Amino acid sequence: MKYIYFILFFSFASGLSAQDVKYFLIEEALEIEGQDSFLTFEVYAMSDTGFKLGSGQLYFDYDTSVFGKNVVESNRIEIITDSTSVLGMSLLGSQSSFYNQFVLNDNIDGRFSFNWQSQFSDPCLSEMNVKLYLAKLFQVKILMANPTNQDLSSLVCFQSSGHFEDLTYTTCGPDICDLQDCISYPGFNITQDTFYCDDCRIVTKPSDYEIGSLRFAIQCTPPNDTIFFDITLNNEVIEIESESITVNKNLLIYSENFNRNIEITNRDINNNVPLLIIMQDLKFEGVSVIGKSTPSMILKLEGGTVEYNNAVLDKIDITNN
Repeated sequence: MKYIYFILFFSFASGLSAQDVKYFLIEEALEIEGQDSFLTFEVYAMSDTGFKLGSGQLYFDYDTSVFGKNVVESNRIEIITDSTSVLGMSLLGSQSSFYNQFVLNDNIDGRFSFNWQSQFSDPCLSEMNVKLYLAKLFQVKILMANPTNQDLSSLVCFQSSGHFEDLTYTTCGPDICDLQDCISYPGFNITQDTFYCDDCRIVTKPSDYEIGSLRFAIQCTPPNDTIFFDITLNNEVIEIESESITVNKNLLIYSENFNRNIEITNRDINNNVPLLIIMQDLKFEGVSVIGKSTPSMILKLEGGTVEYNNAVLDKIDITNN
């Protein structure tokens, strides 16, 4: 049964070239319950354009030396969809779950898949639930057959090659809030999907514009959350290009130790445009924000504020214009 939704949709749904989805596997943690050790992690999604999530299927490869083989058949895995997750959401004004028909399967000895389906139509969602920043889809909890001291982030990752990709669809019709009818009113197949087994809230690269950059971390981090720096980024200068970064949510840009010497600056010494447009509250802690010249590092306040603690701000032009 796990493939039926995609077989039905394929003939009817067509891709929208502008729509995309990025999946992230983050928050790996070790949980001890009595004599048992579990790996837990969360799966998040985001999109540059945003959409209402319909059906989807994801595949995960895992280390069989730690978890054993066939974790589904051996009942060593649990998928958690609570009220904090997209797949745990309820229909507005109702106790009915918006998503149902969850299917968890072993694929091969060291791989499992999980798929879901929305049971209500597109108009039943008042807004997009996969947006420009991270949204938690669900949590995974796996019992370790052989507990390990290995890096937890190396134990599970997406399988995304070949026929394991392009399995995400938007919500189906009809055009009134009702039970979905994906045969008569199919959702769209999102074929621009990418998969990351790293937390995009962690800056891993000093360069701009790519996955792992400060720019991308600001984009993907949810409101009221924190951006961190990878342990390899010591004595590093992070240069922002001339294209403005909009901060439209409350964020903390944080380094746990000021002595790591992480500096944020402008790349172009002659820059004359705002590099950060701040519409909410932006806080810096444990980092330096230093312009290459005055006033080339320009921060523009559009209803937001800038705060700093154990941080240095120098050669900065903060403007309200």
